[in-house]
Amino acid sequence: NYGVCSEPSADVVAALNAPTLTSAVPGPSPGQIDVTATAPTGDNANVDSTLRVACLANPGTQPDCPAAGDVAWRNATSSPQAIPGLTAGDLYSCYAAEFAGTDYRVCSTAVIDAVAALNAPTVAASTGTVGRAVLVNGTAPSDANVDAELKVACVDPDGLSGAACPAFDAVGWVNVTNPGVAQQVSTLADGSSMVGGTAYTCYSAEISTHPSANYGVCSEPSADVVAALNAPTLTSAVPGPSPGQIDVTATAPTGDNANVDSTLRVACLANPGTQPDCPAAGDVAWRNATSSPQAIPGLTAGDLYSCYAAEFAGTDYRVCSAGSDVVAFAGELKLVPSDSEAGAEFGWSVSLNAAGDVALVGAPDDDATGKTNSGAAYVFTYSGSWTQTPKLVPSDSEAYARFGVSVSL
Repeated sequence: NYGVCSEPSADVVAALNAPTLTSAVPGPSPGQIDVTATAPTGDNANVDSTLRVACLANPGTQPDCPAAGDVAWRNATSSPQAIPGLTAGDLYSCYAAEFAGTDYRVCSTAVIDAVAALNAPTVAASTGTVGRAVLVNGTAPSDANVDAELKVACVDPDGLSGAACPAFDAVGWVNVTNPGVAQQVSTLADGSSMVGGTAYTCYSAEISTHPSANYGVCSEPSADVVAALNAPTLTSAVPGPSPGQIDVTATAPTGDNANVDSTLRVACLANPGTQPDCPAAGDVAWRNATSSPQAIPGLTAGDLYSCYAAEFAGTDYRVCSAGSDVVAFAGELKLVPSDSEAGAEFGWSVSLNAAGDVALVGAPDDDATGKTNSGAAYVFTYSGSWTQTPKLVPSDSEAYARFGVSVSL
């Protein structure tokens, strides 16, 4: 029972068991990755070892686990362990390792690729220039990201004061092709169409272009906006039955163009010779269209007015119809032709145009051509007062033709 040992002996550390790399995800701050790792436990627990994590830039090929002396290593003193100071938007490959001293380490089997957290963009939104649309202006961050695209999208808050930023793989994200210029958006993030008058919440986002990353960062705060209303139709505006009244008939848009949470209103403004613009949303001329036609009384009898219809969302936003000119009913007024004669039956038939400023009056028993009851018609126009224009007589009139027995404009 004899032997001889080496002199000197050799000191050595037993091989470490590898840690587990649980996750590596973009952190809450730009240029940060949060790494979660777990040291081996139980029978596999190491002694006198230190758990560390590191992330190396991945230029397209996954790098090897860093050497023990690499400055990328950081003690995992928390879980997850933040690794800041990276390039926002760049792709990194992350590792965990158990260290014995400074020169020996054993790396996790797993390696996880992650994008360093992006800088957030900003967003502004306004009502669109066409029905069922909004204008969304996304602005890239002043601290530019790499490998990221600026996009905008809107969601339906469903009656809430806001809604969460949509998933970054949602179909409704729209590329910002002209930074600084608002994008017209009419489709929601889920692919459905907007509805005029509905309130939506819109975001801009910087979205990573790395194919494995389904990652982005949204603007905070978001922007709430009402989708543009579709315009109503002004069907008619005619003198009403009472002096100083105009009756306006308007129709709200229907079907796919129907607005929600909107109010149909009508208004008439004095026309001094040039048609005025549609009244501002706060103008006192607006009147809710609670009937059809809607009476607008209290105008100056005989004056010319320009009438409009509009769909309102709230009190500050409206979209108008085209205008229509009409004369407010002036009350009863006697029209007498300049060459009146007994038995001419002037007034046998009468017609007014839609605006109420042209009258056509028949006199079927007029003898204007010297032929008995050959008939005639008179045209009167209104511009502050009624004026007779040339008398209408057919060139081939004949006795008892009774021209003008029926008239229509």
